[in-house]
Amino acid sequence: QIKLDTPAGNSLVMDESGKSVKITDQNNNSITMDTSGIKIDSPKNIDINAQVNLTLKAGATLSIGGVTISVKADGNVSMEGAMAKLAGQGMTEISGGMVKIN
Repeated sequence: QIKLDTPAGNSLVMDESGKSVKITDQNNNSITMDTSGIKIDSPKNIDINAQVNLTLKAGATLSIGGVTISVKADGNVSMEGAMAKLAGQGMTEISGGMVKIN
């Protein structure tokens, strides 16, 4: 195991026997790479910005969760699947200039 620590509290740990690499900064943000994959943690925000395209792809399930989820496009929004379900615990609202169902 190789560990590099800075006086400010930043660290890099490379563990060959544990097959992992962990980077942690003084703000407690961390990136861990190990046999189960890659994990990014932050006690605050994580922003990802691509000047052209950003693609998220999962071989099995892609899950998105939060207290509030907002999706916004300056152009079209398209969602497609073999089956689709939209459900709300309270009121469920669909609005637009024109709403077409089937």
